Amino acid sequence: MKLSLRSRIYLGILPLLLLFLGIMYFLVLDVKWLYRDTEEISYTKLALSRNLGDVQSTLYALEVLLDEGEGYLGRDRDRVSMRRLSVRIDRGAEKLQLSDIMQLKLQEFLEDDRSFNGNLRSIAELATHLAEGQGDPKALYALIKETNDAARQLRNTINESLLEIQAQIEERVEILYAVVIGGMLIAIVLTLAISTILWRRIICPIEAISHGMEDFGSDSERLDIEYNENDELGKLARSLEGMTFRLKEYQELTNEKLIRSTSAIRSILDQSPDAFFIFSEELEPTYFSPSASHLYSQSTLKDQLPNEVRELLLKTIETNEPQLSKEMNDAIRISVAGEDKWYLVHAFPFDAPDSGDFSYQSTNAKPSIAVIFQEATLLKLSDSLRKNLLATVSHELKTPITSARISLYLLLEQQLGELNSDQIELVETARDDVNRQLSTIENLLDLSRVEENTNELDISGFAVCDLVAESIDAHHDVATAHDVSLSYTAPESSIILQADKEKLRIVLNNLVVNAIKYSGAGRTVEIRAFQQEDFCRVEVSDQGPGMDPETVNTIFDAYTRGDATGAVKGTGLGLKISKDIIDAHLGEIGCISKLDAGSTFFFELPLL
Repeated sequence: MKLSLRSRIYLGILPLLLLFLGIMYFLVLDVKWLYRDTEEISYTKLALSRNLGDVQSTLYALEVLLDEGEGYLGRDRDRVSMRRLSVRIDRGAEKLQLSDIMQLKLQEFLEDDRSFNGNLRSIAELATHLAEGQGDPKALYALIKETNDAARQLRNTINESLLEIQAQIEERVEILYAVVIGGMLIAIVLTLAISTILWRRIICPIEAISHGMEDFGSDSERLDIEYNENDELGKLARSLEGMTFRLKEYQELTNEKLIRSTSAIRSILDQSPDAFFIFSEELEPTYFSPSASHLYSQSTLKDQLPNEVRELLLKTIETNEPQLSKEMNDAIRISVAGEDKWYLVHAFPFDAPDSGDFSYQSTNAKPSIAVIFQEATLLKLSDSLRKNLLATVSHELKTPITSARISLYLLLEQQLGELNSDQIELVETARDDVNRQLSTIENLLDLSRVEENTNELDISGFAVCDLVAESIDAHHDVATAHDVSLSYTAPESSIILQADKEKLRIVLNNLVVNAIKYSGAGRTVEIRAFQQEDFCRVEVSDQGPGMDPETVNTIFDAYTRGDATGAVKGTGLGLKISKDIIDAHLGEIGCISKLDAGSTFFFELPLL
């Protein structure tokens, strides 16, 4: 049966573990026994020595009292001394009893011990009789003499036995040392053997895989692992070889696609009339397309970047977001070969490519900026011509149309004579057309002024309530003519804006007029102003037909109208003008609408 890699590792470690547990178990038991025996020997030796000394001193006192059996007079004090000594002898016999463990250790001494104890009890008994005036002093003396000799012999025997037991303990300690050292030697041998097996079966394959991966990582054509066993590591090696082979194929395919893509991009850049630069984080150019190289060498860019370009690049680095020039007002004038030209500048943050791509001259890894200079000189001139023509024509048309409007009003007031009903209808139709044309001219003039002075704001402080109230008063007659009510919800507390009041008046008037025109007779236009965090929000809601999402997305584009049927007359410029004004204030304008549910136009301005 083929064992797995995990099983082989476990089986290699198991003998060492069993050996360790066996040695530890043996050491614990043997040390426990040695400790118990050593403690018992020390206690026994001390107790026997002390008790034998007491017995011997008592026997010596009896021996002196008897004086070889001839000197005992039997007086009262002799009998008292004899009785006291007999009691001490009897107690000494009891103290000389060995413990159970020491009896097992001193088997050969037990018989002598019993005989000696018997002699002591006999001496105690004879001494008691003698103290009572009975017994033979000579027999007692002879027994004491014999017992004294036995005591000396008993002490020597005990000492010899204890020394023998101590020698046995020392022998066991040496055996214990031998077992430990032998176990260590066996463990070392097993460790070396198991390490060799693990090295051959695990470490060597892993090293082979590691070396193969290193060779493959150093631009080797393919991964070749020198390990052909059919175990887990062998299967892993084969899988890695297959995977790296597929990665190599994918890398070659990707490199080929990258080369084609790079060539295509470079071809586009080389042929593009727009100048393409790459600037470093220090705003130093590091790559030029052919058009960019021509522009850089012929213009003032080589001396110093215009302030507008520098600010655009710094903003790109700061925000890490693309900066696009969408309007002709964003065009930057650059002197090229002594001639002023206009460029729309677009900047894109990106990570610097490798030094070999695009002839890139920098070797640092800092963020870079791709910049496109799109020439817009003709568009700028055309736009300026359009604006001038628009302003001139609108101004020239406004005067005669205003005069015609006044004349029509005079006719309707019948100050020049009475009119019949047909004449009045014709004059009213002419009046409405003249008013519509005059409104269109006013919008065109507003658009021209806003486009010309988008960044020129006459900032002043004013209350939003005043602006709304003035707009409602200005459109009261218009609302009445359309049978529309104007409702205003004022904020809880006064909101003071720092903005261009006249331009915001244009925005609010456009929103209110549109709401009146689209609401329909009998409806209400609601105007609300309130503070939302750090912004002031003004909303104008109508009860008109509403718009679909597609129309909402384009409603602020020029000449876009929310009424596809043309039932409501207009130019489609009012919301475009409003958006330009709000953008100039760094605010936001938007619309929320749904078909058959009305529309809500709003703008938000920051509270400075």
